[in-house]
Amino acid sequence: MIPIRLITGFLGSGKTSLIKNLIRQEQSRKCVYLVNEFSPADVDGVLLAELTPDSLSIPGGSIFCRCLAGQFVSHLQEIPKIFAPAGQTIDELIIEASGVADPRVIFRMLQETGLNRIYRIQSVITIIDPLNFYKLLQTLPNIRSQIEAADTILINKIDCVTAEQVAQTESIVRQINPLVRIFRTTFSRIVLNQIDEVNQPQT
Repeated sequence: MIPIRLITGFLGSGKTSLIKNLIRQEQSRKCVYLVNEFSPADVDGVLLAELTPDSLSIPGGSIFCRCLAGQFVSHLQEIPKIFAPAGQTIDELIIEASGVADPRVIFRMLQETGLNRIYRIQSVITIIDPLNFYKLLQTLPNIRSQIEAADTILINKIDCVTAEQVAQTESIVRQINPLVRIFRTTFSRIVLNQIDEVNQPQT
């Protein structure tokens, strides 16, 4: 099965920066990158296509909403044929969801379409900008959903806020998802092995 690493977070939180960091880290592995932008302008998709040939994009809405769900499912069906022909393997599919996405939808989507026989959700990473976090949490219900679904949270841009703001953000996150792993970052810089090691199940 192909592992999926889903990256969520509101617009400007640092999702694309994380993707760029992962592309640099994962050059020895076969990773495919799928970028979803709510805007019709495919800015991030064009940017990532310049960094790796193993990328594709779906702009113009959320892949977890009805408007693009069919297109998203079609892409998932085609990815193994396009990027792993002749029995090759894909080590990981990394998906950057739009800022308004509810990541819990993908679990149901894979099951309903039978794609759970091809893919499994390995990790859900949510990136938070502490400067705008509290306001967004009050106005956008899916921000809470992104935290609830995450196994890893990056509190990003910590160089742009006070230590007190970072601590307050972490405290609110803990109230919503007490078991989530939290990392404090700038420019979404984190070593992928660091995330995977702490997310290994305890024996």
